Order: sequence, then structure tokens, then C-alpha cells
Amino acid sequence: MTTIINKIDTITSCFTGQADLITFASITDAAYASAELDDLTTPQSLGDIFEGSTSWTGEDATLEAIKNEQGAIVCSRALGGTFSFEFTAISFSASRLATFLKATTITNPSELPTWLNSTPAPVITGFGDQLPIVVCPIALLNQDKNKWLIFPKARIVSNIVMDGNSVMIKSIVEAISIKTTTLNTVMLVDGVAVYETT
Repeated sequence: MTTIINKIDTITSCFTGQADLITFASITDAAYASAELDDLTTPQSLGDIFEGSTSWTGEDATLEAIKNEQGAIVCSRALGGTFSFEFTAISFSASRLATFLKATTITNPSELPTWLNSTPAPVITGFGDQLPIVVCPIALLNQDKNKWLIFPKARIVSNIVMDGNSVMIKSIVEAISIKTTTLNTVMLVDGVAVYETT
């Protein structure tokens, strides 16, 4: 006689809240074959994210029923879900535009227009001519910064949005399939985040 074994979790372990989003330096496709967590370098916090904007956008896994002519379910076909989330960054700086919208710095003209003060020197940033896609590792940290949901290879596409009277940058993140002995498409890491001390 088989008895019920202990709970699958000794203690319930939740992934709750959003304390930070971290991006890492891009990795070449060739380097992914031997890459491991230590190859996720130059971790950088994305800073202030608009309240309530971080949300899961991945498609649910589904079962597609296959029926006979009488309408009875004979079998089903499983369709995998996708791993995706979105967020909106509050900061609207030239450096952030360069990172997420492929913006470039435009050299100031030799003579500025009369409607623009020359002191301090204006910073002119142009974007919109390229599809704003970035491929790099990204991680979502829980509220206690001791659980990481990592996409080792993610495609991030961004655009500007306006919420109320604030112009911000909205990004959609989707995990790209990867499977090696050291990396997987999505990874849960239980471990405390270490931040630079200032």
C-alpha cells in the first residue's frame, strides 16, 4: 500500500515582488556554447522602474483537444508557453536611449539656433531609424533580492510611451531558447544579490 509522501516543498518558497532588474553585457552566439553564470558580466541595475509596470506577458502553456467525428476528445496536443515580461523605465536619459532605442549622439552644429542656449552645451540624441532590439542576459530580482529569475539570452524591444505627463521607455523582454550543460532558457537562482558599495 502506497502512502502519501511529504509535501513537495519542505517550506513554501515564494518569489514575490520586484526589487530590481539587472542587465548583463551581451554574449556572442559562439560564446554561449561554453558560457556559464560567471560569463554573465557587467551586471547593471536598471534603476527606477515605473510602479506597477513590471508584468508577465508570456503565453500560457495549453492543451489542444483532438476530437473524433462525434466530438469526443480522443487525445490532446500540448503547446508550450513562452517566457516574457515587460517593464517601463522612468529615466529618459541620453544613455538609456542609446542602450534601449539604439540612439546616437548628434554633433552640435557650429552655430546653435537662437532658441537654444549654448551654456551648458546641449546634448542632442537621435533615434527612430533602427529597430530597437537588444539581445543580452537579463534578470528579475524578488523583493528580498535573494531570488533571481534569469533569462541568459533575451531579446528586448523598446519604445517610448507616455503615462500621464511623463515620457518613459517601455521594454518587452522574451527569453530565447538555449540549452547547454551550464545554461538554460530560464534559470531560477537562489542567492543573495551583491551590490557595489559607494
